[in-house]
Amino acid sequence: EKEYMGDTWYGNYGGNSFYTNKADGLHWYIPAIDKYFLLYKYPCKKGESYKTNTYQGESVNDGIDQNNLTSFEMQVINTKESVKLEATGETYDNVILYRKPKITKGKITDIVPAEWYLKPGVGMVLFQSYYDEARTKISARQELIGEF
Repeated sequence: EKEYMGDTWYGNYGGNSFYTNKADGLHWYIPAIDKYFLLYKYPCKKGESYKTNTYQGESVNDGIDQNNLTSFEMQVINTKESVKLEATGETYDNVILYRKPKITKGKITDIVPAEWYLKPGVGMVLFQSYYDEARTKISARQELIGEF
């Protein structure tokens, strides 16, 4: 836990980022540059979009250079998505699908298109990133293996 601007933020002890829920969604705080951003808008409606940020190329030991922050658009694609996980075969209904639709020129490398599937009350059940904007070639995939 960490107090910041009157809110309680949660993360790992010694970690380089923390998270909290606010009225407009889940926010991400980076202590090294003393900035926070809206990560996942919630509540949300299909078709909404918003700006968020990411950083690239630093390790915790090197510190975080705020000049490596990159802004990009996130879209709410669906609020009632169904997704079946390959690893467990489990299906999740009423999942929110967020998408970063475009390749974004970052300070160090390009930031590829990606999708986040979030189940309210559970968290992220699936993440996929793609090499291409048509989303035909997956570059990374992470699935929820079990709920805590």
